[in-house]
Amino acid sequence: MDEPRRVFRFIADSLSRGEPVALVTVVAVTGSSVRSAGAQMAVAAGGDYVGSLSGGCFEGAVVAEAQAAIKAGRPRMQHYGAGSPLIDIRLPCGGAVHLLICPVDDAGWCNDILDGFTRREAVEFELAGPQQRRFVIRHAPPLRLAIFGFGAATSVLARLTRTMGADVGLWSPDAQICAEFGNQATLLRTPRETIDLRGDDWTAIAMLFHDHDWEAPLLTQLLQLKSLSVAAMGSRATQAARLAGLEELGVSPQDRARIKCPIGLIHASRDPDTLALSAFVEAVDSYNRTNPTEIFERD
Repeated sequence: MDEPRRVFRFIADSLSRGEPVALVTVVAVTGSSVRSAGAQMAVAAGGDYVGSLSGGCFEGAVVAEAQAAIKAGRPRMQHYGAGSPLIDIRLPCGGAVHLLICPVDDAGWCNDILDGFTRREAVEFELAGPQQRRFVIRHAPPLRLAIFGFGAATSVLARLTRTMGADVGLWSPDAQICAEFGNQATLLRTPRETIDLRGDDWTAIAMLFHDHDWEAPLLTQLLQLKSLSVAAMGSRATQAARLAGLEELGVSPQDRARIKCPIGLIHASRDPDTLALSAFVEAVDSYNRTNPTEIFERD
């Protein structure tokens, strides 16, 4: 989820200290492969790298190729797996990956991409390969979970989201939970507070209130925002009561239908850890279905 941002941070940090670096991109996949086209890895001249292109099958060889490309100052293509002339590197999956390895020396270009992620915008850029081949890559911003609630499951979900590299925003009437997450959290004093959240296609909203009196006023705001998904805790009876309350508040049938209940992929989750994991995996699954990384070759 956060790999593109980590890759470009690594490039920016390397260039800031004067160390040459190369960006390695999977431009095509034949047959089975651990990673899809568009996956990227950054390699510094000294051999450090961030990102992965396989399950460890050929990263060492990629580092050597990237160092050679940095030294030559020119992009190159490399092919690993089935049909490759490199007979000493075979992929257990039986497929093949085609890589574009590009030296990078423009810190401004890299910082513009990072700024786009900070603004939660999709970033698109072109890479030039040998023989005038050009590839366009588009990365979506990282998954963000906007979490509303209190109790143990709320704090566990926020911690898990942060640990896994997704962005997190937390709104809770629990001052102790808000203190734990600092500027990522907002203390709610009443259910009718205005929520400072700019929605987008990569933000999943999770409602984790056991006290459902908090939900309706918040949902009337949140359902007006663009979002990846809106999910809430509760049984069928709870959901029916929730939808009836929102109808009384004038929320449209289309918006009410956006609320997924029960939250998570593991239904009837009771303990906080399982509930948090279930909710997080559901959000990740929804995010991955948006095809957050795309690549195509420009004619």
